[in-house]
Amino acid sequence: MGHVLAQHGNERASRSTLRRAGIAAARVLGATSRTVQAIDYGSQLGLQLPFDRAQESEADAIGLMLMARAGFDPEQSIALWENMNADAGPRPPVFLATHPSPETRITSLRNLMGQALSVRTQALGNGIVPDCIPGAVN
Repeated sequence: MGHVLAQHGNERASRSTLRRAGIAAARVLGATSRTVQAIDYGSQLGLQLPFDRAQESEADAIGLMLMARAGFDPEQSIALWENMNADAGPRPPVFLATHPSPETRITSLRNLMGQALSVRTQALGNGIVPDCIPGAVN
């Protein structure tokens, strides 16, 4: 949900267009296929992947606040990433990763937790009751 609200799809499409334009320009200027491959790979490392990680972090923050606003316990987001970290296998080096590491996500969530807990307290005070399946019997 966070990706949609932050319009990450539009941002990704814009960066993809920029990458393709750079590759097309290199071809027009007579770049060899190896040079074009290097430009493509370099643009992925330098342009695409850092934005992917930043977008994941932004989506995590949005999700945390949505969770809190709906009255759910935002501290459970940390428990989720601790479980994900425990179950994770080998990871690529950070510069090749499309997502932040679980450790990075946990740190970011902890940094936002005070704000998220305040949002949840306000939501609960306004009568918000967390409900994953509206109308279901608990």
